[in-house]
Amino acid sequence: MWDKVRRAARKAEDIIHKRIDSLFPQDPASLLELRHQILENVEDNIEFDRGGASFPYDEIRISFLQADEDQRDVLNRAFVEERPIRNDIVALLHTHQCRIASEPVVVVQFMSEDQMAGTSPFRIDFSRRPREAGRTLAARHEPQPAAMLTVLKGAADPIVLNVRKKRTRIGRVKELFDLEGAIARRNDLTFADNDDEVNATVGRAHATIVFDGGTRDFRVVDETSRFGTRIFRDDRTINVLPGGRGITLRDGDEIYFGRACVRFETPGGDKAQN
Repeated sequence: MWDKVRRAARKAEDIIHKRIDSLFPQDPASLLELRHQILENVEDNIEFDRGGASFPYDEIRISFLQADEDQRDVLNRAFVEERPIRNDIVALLHTHQCRIASEPVVVVQFMSEDQMAGTSPFRIDFSRRPREAGRTLAARHEPQPAAMLTVLKGAADPIVLNVRKKRTRIGRVKELFDLEGAIARRNDLTFADNDDEVNATVGRAHATIVFDGGTRDFRVVDETSRFGTRIFRDDRTINVLPGGRGITLRDGDEIYFGRACVRFETPGGDKAQN
């Protein structure tokens, strides 16, 4: 989904790549990689409920570490003037068909080391104006419940993954690159890309586990993988249709990505229905 956004961004950024490399020799990340990280962070803050995707934030504030005049000029040109990051964020929200009350305001600013609190190379904050009843708004601010994936079959890193993100990606190999050599996806649970017959059935971008902010459940979504995704529960197999909204997970579910298998667990043994 990132290809069109990246191609447009690359043309503008090529002009200043050499300059950014000379100004930031301690940080090998390119402007394109920084842009991808920011967009991935925005994507992780999209909320999913029974009505689909929504983005409830009115303002996105992107902060870079306080820099000298030349560095500020390069970052301003890259993210504000020549190729506004706001345009790519709006395009991303439209790609996901997000419900939004209005297009968010995007602010790019510079902060001191103390203000950045050790984050690098940027910090991103989301804020919104209250529009809903207090109870509903408070519920959305509740922390995401704990969940864990344990690899039962197949060689993967890590063997046990604590699910902390709204979108947890599963696939073969750690990073996927597009035709231009830019990172297109990072898998959180990575099966080894070797000759193992089990791992070979895991797609490079096989599936995603999504936290549904409306129901406060986790769902597994198949990314149109070749060998499919299935859930084994109560002595029966449930097929996850490719490209759909996915299936709500229960504590103790065994999820098969092709022939590889992981166990999904939540404290308290959540028994949500599909």
